[in-house]
Amino acid sequence: MSFKSIIPIVPKNYNHNIVIADDADVIADEWELRESLDRFVEKTGVTPSVVTVYDDMWMNGSNTLEDYAYNRYLQEFGDEMHWLIVYSRPKVYSSDGAADWKWEGMQGDDTDPILTDNITQKFNNYLYKNLEDESKNVGTSIAESFDYITGKISRFPKLSALFMPLFMLGFILFHAYFMLGFNELKYRKAVPAPEEGADDVSDVSYGDYNSNKKVSYKDPVQGEKMCPYCGGYFSSKLSKCPHCDARISDDYQ
Repeated sequence: MSFKSIIPIVPKNYNHNIVIADDADVIADEWELRESLDRFVEKTGVTPSVVTVYDDMWMNGSNTLEDYAYNRYLQEFGDEMHWLIVYSRPKVYSSDGAADWKWEGMQGDDTDPILTDNITQKFNNYLYKNLEDESKNVGTSIAESFDYITGKISRFPKLSALFMPLFMLGFILFHAYFMLGFNELKYRKAVPAPEEGADDVSDVSYGDYNSNKKVSYKDPVQGEKMCPYCGGYFSSKLSKCPHCDARISDDYQ
């Protein structure tokens, strides 16, 4: 769950069609804008679209431009993987020739892993600055804003965000290694050393232990026991052979 929350995952099975509806006639080069939107969807998996309208087109049926953008989203798309930008301006400019423009963005719920608050805020600031520049066409301003934000988005999580889930995973695996007994697998092929009748076990392997010296077998003295794997003697209080590191059960004498 920790990994899922930090790795941007977006669904792929949805309608990727880009909608550009310039009803306010403010986009000079639609192909420039479409190419920017294509680059954005290719990198992020989120499909952007742009709609321009006159103010009276939404004021007659909606209280705010945000309400209109919401209803227009439902009208255009049947999924939650689009990002709709609605630009609006009055039909008649003011006496000084300035347009009292406004715009609203509406994103689907499934775009949240990509369109974070930080990313959308950067886009909003950049687009607002572009629209303030009267020398730029509206379509160019929107295209440049999408190009800017495309370079800022990464599909890979930050290393700082990966630290905690990786630490938790390592902690669990470390304890599972010992709790499931994987640390004792190296003794799975070990065989007991002969108890009597052998006084030379040089170059004979018992598990991971290889004896390169003669071991003289004798009866253990009081307080000692013999390792069944390497034949060495050690204190009966120990549960591990100090010679070959084999674990000896308490009931073995």
